[in-house]
Amino acid sequence: MSVFSVGASPTPPAGDAGAPPPTHGPGRTGLRVSWWVVVGVLLVVWALVSQVVTLRNRTNALTTQVAALESRIAVPVPVLPTTPPAAPVPPVDAEAARRSVVEAVGVVFAAAPTLEQRLPFVNGSTAAAPEFAPLVEAASRGPCAGATPVVTDVRFTSDDTARAEFRVDGTTVPAAQGYRFSADLVRGVERWQVTAASVVTFAQLAQSFC
Repeated sequence: MSVFSVGASPTPPAGDAGAPPPTHGPGRTGLRVSWWVVVGVLLVVWALVSQVVTLRNRTNALTTQVAALESRIAVPVPVLPTTPPAAPVPPVDAEAARRSVVEAVGVVFAAAPTLEQRLPFVNGSTAAAPEFAPLVEAASRGPCAGATPVVTDVRFTSDDTARAEFRVDGTTVPAAQGYRFSADLVRGVERWQVTAASVVTFAQLAQSFC
């Protein structure tokens, strides 16, 4: 007797039957998606790197331009001389000039001379006379009647200018004793003369004790 019945379809043996394997499946689809993600990330990274390189090139170019502009507008700083100025040279006739300076101080600031005797030794006497006249009158009879200037130092600041330091002796006013005065002098036509400003300053100081 036949194993197969008439009209019955044969049953394939186990392990030999089944549909052919699918050409598309979940594994291959996931792999393709992963590749696209990698490609996209690479494109983004490449774009960022390109921008960084471009910005760096622009920065270098700007730095170069700024340096060029600074070199054009830079102003060199002048170097100041460190050598001290030379000391004033005394006049050629220093000894005669010194005697004339001492004489002028002795006449102008002493108590004995009259106003007319003083004025030739004052440079700008017209300006000094109004200030000096009251002091001269007071000195002739007040506590400064015996005042005598004593020059302690003469310094020539140029060929035509000098400064004299002096004290006043013979006064009975304690405030004047030991006080040191100074006067500026200029070379006049005939003699050295005390400046009007020094005369006015002395007169203002002396009014407090003469």
